[in-house]
Amino acid sequence: MAVRRLLLVVMVVLGLSAGVLPARAQCVVVGGTPPNQTYECEGPEGVNVGDGDDIVYVIGEVLNTIVSNGGTVTVYIVGPDGALNVLAGLGIYMTTGGNVTSAGDITADSDGIHIGGNGNVDSTGDITAGRYGIFILRNGDVTSAGDIDAGGSGIRIDGNGNVDSTGDINAANGDGIYIRGDGDVTSAGDISAVGAGIAIWRAGDVTSEGNISANGYGIYIFGAGNVTNMGNIDAGANGIDIGTGNVDSTGSITA
Repeated sequence: MAVRRLLLVVMVVLGLSAGVLPARAQCVVVGGTPPNQTYECEGPEGVNVGDGDDIVYVIGEVLNTIVSNGGTVTVYIVGPDGALNVLAGLGIYMTTGGNVTSAGDITADSDGIHIGGNGNVDSTGDITAGRYGIFILRNGDVTSAGDIDAGGSGIRIDGNGNVDSTGDINAANGDGIYIRGDGDVTSAGDISAVGAGIAIWRAGDVTSEGNISANGYGIYIFGAGNVTNMGNIDAGANGIDIGTGNVDSTGSITA
């Protein structure tokens, strides 16, 4: 028994000296006072910052969700070693209402950024997500300056809201941009979607500069609205379909 214990100790020591068994680094508080604090995360653990106005610097590879219970959270993914690559779950999760600002690329098995109530998102990095790239459960606005590659919809707001997107969106099993309520959409990038390219299910206006390829509608507004389209549309259903309103389109439409 003593010999086995000695061998185990020797193996652990050798493993640590060779870097085989690294310690699991945590997120640490580096500034502020509760509930408003600043964190540094080396990974692989994520962090729950509580319900204040918090800042998180991701300086290593973080493999678990960054969580906020309300307020605001700003996440900076700092290169060259910083990475938010969540293997199982959400990338950034606001459990209730609140605002999320992110700077840097996000990869997540589920939603890249998820707000579980009312809130706004300002994202300047690329997002690769297994479900929605950016999701707001109720009302809110989204500003997205990066590309989105999503297993479901690229950007989804389940209430009223506005979207300003300058990156390309690929929605493998959903709409490129989806607003369940009233809202306006400005999109400068190309959209590829299995559903609609852009869909507003009440009233709103759409300005689209990029090309849209969609199995469903190219641009769809259920209620009243106006569409200004400067890109080409290739759609499985109608290229542009609105309840009432005006359309100004200079791009080609194939439907």
